[in-house]
Amino acid sequence: MNVLHWQTPKGTISPMHDHIEEQFGYILKGSIEVTIGAEKAVLNPGDSYFIPGGVPHQFRLLEDSVALDVFSPKRPVPEPMVG
Repeated sequence: MNVLHWQTPKGTISPMHDHIEEQFGYILKGSIEVTIGAEKAVLNPGDSYFIPGGVPHQFRLLEDSVALDVFSPKRPVPEPMVG
């Protein structure tokens, strides 16, 4: 398992992607539009999400944001998202 702390600027978009690890995220600051499979939601501070391994997902930063991600099992540190 590993934990990543993200500080990501408004306008950043991750490509739709998947990975074998399960992913749990918690929003500390800002606003993030999260697409998980066919579901889309806007998450704000205090909100969390869970992504099962193998499910396509994408993030779009609506504000400068800070979040924590927990991956299990441990995965290599992903490439930064593009703004």
